[in-house]
Amino acid sequence: MAIFKCKMCGGDLNIQQGMTVCECEFCGTTQTIPSADDEKKTNLFNRATQLRRANEFDRAISVYEQLINEFPDEAEAYWGLVLCKYGIEYVDDPLTYRKIPTCHRTSYESIFDDVNYKQAIEKADPVACSVYEDEAKVISDIQKGILRIAKNEKPFDIFICYKETDELGNRTQDSVLAQDLYYQLTESGFKVFFSKITLEGKLGTQYEPYIFAALNSAKVMVVVGTKPEYYNAVWLKNEWSRFLALMKQDKNKIIIPAYRDMDPYDLPDALSMFQSQDMSKLGFMQDLIRGIKKILHKDEEEKVTTKTIREPVSVNSKINNLLKRGMFSLEEGNTQEANIFFERVLDENAEEARAYLGKLMIDLNYKTENDFNTGTVSFTDNKNYNNILKFGDTDFVTKVKEYNALSVYNKALSYKNDIKGLGSLDQRDQLFKAKKLFLEIQYYKDSKEQADECDFLASECIYQEAVNLMKKAKNSNDCNNANFLLMQIKGFKDVDNLIEELAEIEKNIEKERIYNSIIQTINKAEKKQTATGALNLYNEAFSIIEQGVVDGYKDIESYRDICVQKIGVLSEAASLEKAQAEAEAEASRKENQYQIAENALKHKDYVKASEIFREIYEYKNSKQELKICEAQIASIRRKATFEKHKDKIILVLLILASFSIGAIYLKIEIFKSLKISAIITVLALAFLLISKLFTRDKYEDSEGCGCVIGLFIIVFIIVGFLGKLGFGPTLLITIFILFIIAAIFGG
Repeated sequence: MAIFKCKMCGGDLNIQQGMTVCECEFCGTTQTIPSADDEKKTNLFNRATQLRRANEFDRAISVYEQLINEFPDEAEAYWGLVLCKYGIEYVDDPLTYRKIPTCHRTSYESIFDDVNYKQAIEKADPVACSVYEDEAKVISDIQKGILRIAKNEKPFDIFICYKETDELGNRTQDSVLAQDLYYQLTESGFKVFFSKITLEGKLGTQYEPYIFAALNSAKVMVVVGTKPEYYNAVWLKNEWSRFLALMKQDKNKIIIPAYRDMDPYDLPDALSMFQSQDMSKLGFMQDLIRGIKKILHKDEEEKVTTKTIREPVSVNSKINNLLKRGMFSLEEGNTQEANIFFERVLDENAEEARAYLGKLMIDLNYKTENDFNTGTVSFTDNKNYNNILKFGDTDFVTKVKEYNALSVYNKALSYKNDIKGLGSLDQRDQLFKAKKLFLEIQYYKDSKEQADECDFLASECIYQEAVNLMKKAKNSNDCNNANFLLMQIKGFKDVDNLIEELAEIEKNIEKERIYNSIIQTINKAEKKQTATGALNLYNEAFSIIEQGVVDGYKDIESYRDICVQKIGVLSEAASLEKAQAEAEAEASRKENQYQIAENALKHKDYVKASEIFREIYEYKNSKQELKICEAQIASIRRKATFEKHKDKIILVLLILASFSIGAIYLKIEIFKSLKISAIITVLALAFLLISKLFTRDKYEDSEGCGCVIGLFIIVFIIVGFLGKLGFGPTLLITIFILFIIAAIFGG
């Protein structure tokens, strides 16, 4: 039976032939299912479901389209295209704990007007059709809610598309580059969508309205990336592929791939056709801004308007006095009072960057601005810092950015310089931390050079740790650990030679291990009490030697000779031990069989006993016991034979008795003398008595007795009647013989 995966949770669905709707036993969701009539169809649907649940909607669309090409009447394939078009993901409702849809690809087109939705409705049966309609209504309501929020959003000029975190959840270099790009584009007067800041304070499931609005309003998308795989990351690709689709409708939109530390030929095919920008190239930012301005016609705008520079308000003595009092309170360590003054400044001017600087200092527990020079805490994600970037003028923002870069720089330097007393690998980890921080501010001072130096020092730490492990290596695990470290810094110093040297060390360690195991095996053999046990161990040791791994190693040849000598000496003794052991085992087996036979004889199981005694004929008194069993079996068989023919014998005797008595009664001289006749009659009567005894169970009721008497009377009457008619002895004897034959063969 075909097994389909749940569209919501991915669990196996329990379906029966002919079903088009079922309920998932794992998430409890009622859903439509394809017809289970083709294994290939099942595999394709499960593949498409897996991709869609992973939010790889474009790849899932390709599979659904393949399904439609091969199975054009399958309604579920059209419905799959609908789910992908609107980016439907099913998430847990925190209130009901049931799966509900969320939308990641909003469209102005109503789901009810979608051509694939109409195909699904047309090709589905009434039950499935009802489910499609209910789900479509829910998705339509979600769409309307998203469009309602998006409608109120201010338009953006530029959409920055980038990957925020790596697979370990750490912030990527792409994010740092994108944020720097955001600030410079914002300072140039552009309205920029940058998710890290623009979506700050919003839940993940609420991102779509704002992303949708930004994608539709932005005229330029800059796709930032430092690795080819980042460009194909699920959410990154979701954004730029949607923008590409919008570009087909709006020819004024343009996409700009911006890469660094990678080959532009590694860009996805869909992006490689556009003019890309190398972020490491000198003058990249100026070229990008100038190009974007041309696209957005900003040059003309700048002729009639000047860029608004938000300068700190110096003419307002009230604000200046409040700022001074706030700073005085900070110097005295009264942060609560200082915060009140800064809040009063913001009540007067909500965009006063100097007040946000004061609040930032409170967050960092700084008393004066000089503390920034020795600070080691990055405040990139601090809300007050971002407000400074948002509301401060160019010089003020540059100064505060310097403070932040200096803090990161100081922290990185502390990591780099404070490695004394640490183990090699701990030093390496700390140097990697420093390198990461230096790369975040690689354009500040000598950060790039410092990062390179950290990388070199970390490699040196790894190198020293690997060398130490090689020197102390005692087993293959130590060698594997050393090799793991060396592979991390391949190409560093003489690492390639060390890898070859390590391979030789590992070989010698393995030889030593095998050599020791051979010696241990031989030592065990010498302590063995039996020739067989010792022979087995010498053979084992010799077999290991013969594998050739330790040929020529130390004095292995002497141990080879010992094994050969001992094997020759012990072989005959082991054979004798084996024969003796087999004899003892055979004797034990016979004794066991004898006891079983005796027990069978005791319980009158003569057949079983005789079989065993026959098998062990020469053991103890089995011969005599066998004769007893055979005698008992013969007796039992005779009794059985008599029992089998008893009825026929009795019947014959009855006929004989009846005939003899009748003959005597009629004075027919069948026999030579009356005396013989009388003897036969007496014997017949005796057999009658015997029959009475042997047939007691058969004739004990009145009916059985009547049969015996009736038979006797019938024979008697027949003999008498024939005598009266004058028939002679010859005829009577003939009739008598016929009766006997009938009795024997008639039963």
